[in-house]
Amino acid sequence: TAIPSNFLTYAVTSTIIKLSWDSPPLYFQNGVITSYTLTYRGIQRDTTLETMTVSVVNDTYILPILTKLEENTDYLIEVSANTIIGAGPPATSYQLTPQNAPKGAPRNLSLSTTDTSIQVNWSVPLINDLDGNLTGYVVTYYGYVIDTEEREEPINTSSEDDQTLTLYGLQEYTDYFISVQAVTVGRGPSISNTIRTLQAIPNAVPTDLNASAISPRAIYITWSPPPFIDQNGIITEYTLTYRGVERDFEERTISILTATTRSTSSRTVSDLEEDTDYIITIRAHTTIGAGPISTVTVHTPENVPSSPVRNLTTSTEGLNATSIFVSWEVPILNDLNGILVNYSINYSGIEIDTVPRVIYLSNPNLTNQSITLID
Repeated sequence: TAIPSNFLTYAVTSTIIKLSWDSPPLYFQNGVITSYTLTYRGIQRDTTLETMTVSVVNDTYILPILTKLEENTDYLIEVSANTIIGAGPPATSYQLTPQNAPKGAPRNLSLSTTDTSIQVNWSVPLINDLDGNLTGYVVTYYGYVIDTEEREEPINTSSEDDQTLTLYGLQEYTDYFISVQAVTVGRGPSISNTIRTLQAIPNAVPTDLNASAISPRAIYITWSPPPFIDQNGIITEYTLTYRGVERDFEERTISILTATTRSTSSRTVSDLEEDTDYIITIRAHTTIGAGPISTVTVHTPENVPSSPVRNLTTSTEGLNATSIFVSWEVPILNDLNGILVNYSINYSGIEIDTVPRVIYLSNPNLTNQSITLID
C-alpha cells in the first residue's frame, strides 16, 4: 500500500537517465515484492509510454538505466512495487534531459545575389531536431579561387521564424560556398549551397601596355588583361583609341573582341602621321561595361616630306647668261613629316650640259638660290 522509497532520477547525458529506489517500508509491503513496474514518457513531445518490468529475486533487483531518450525533454517516470496480488501505488519523478546541439540542419536554404552581395534565406530545423533551446545561427561563407578566407556571421535569435541575412563586400563574379547551422548549446549540422556573384565592370586597367613605332606611319601595340581578381567577370572585348597630339587630332576607336584564354593581345594601327606624338588608350569590357583606361604615348619617326616645295620659280632677270635664280616656299607644314634640315636643288640642261647636278643647301631657312650653270 506504499510507494517505493527514495525514488531518485539523474540525467547522465542528454539521452540517458539513471534511476534508483528502495523497497516500500516492510510493514506496507503486504506480501513479498516480486517485481517493479517502471513507466516513462516525454511530456512536451508526447512520446509513447514505455513500460519496463524489473524482477526481484531474493529481495535483490538490478536498477535499470533509461537510454535512447529525447534531448531537452521533461520525462514523467513512475515506479510501483508488485506482489503476486497486484501493483501498489507509484512513486513519481520528473526529469529533464539536458540540451544538446541540434541533430537537424536548417531547412529551405535559398540564395540570391548581386555583384558584391548575397542574400541568404532559411527556415528553422524541425522542432524535434533542435534538441535544445534555439539561441541563434551561424552563417559560414568563403569564395573559391579568390576571396578564400572563411568568415562567419553569428545571428543571435530564439525566433523560429524564417531568417534572412545579407552578406556584403564580396568579390564580383566569384563562386561562394554558403552554409547555415542552428545553435543551441552547440552547433548542429549545416545546410549548404554555392552561388556565383554577378559580373561588374573591371576594377583595373589592362596591364603591360606597350606601344612602339614600327614605321613612320604605323604603331604596334600590345597589352595583357587586368589582374584576374580585378576582372570582375569575363573580358569580352577591349576598346583601343589613338589620336595625334600636335596634329591628326581626330580620335579613332577600335573595338577588339577577345578570347578568354588569350593572355596577351596586340594590334597594329597604321595610316598615321609621321613625326607625331600619339596618345593610345586601352580599356577592358565585361558584359556590364568598360573598366578604367590605361594610357601610353609613342612618337612616330620622321620621314621624307610628302609634298614638294611650294611656288617654285626661276628667273634670269639681272643675271649673266650662265646663272639662274631659283626661289621657293617651304612645303605645307603637315607634309614635312619631320624637322627640315636642308634642301637639294637638282638641275641639268635639256639640249646641252645634260649631266644631272645637285646643290645641297644646309641652311633650312633659305628659300632662294642662284645657280651657275656653266663654269
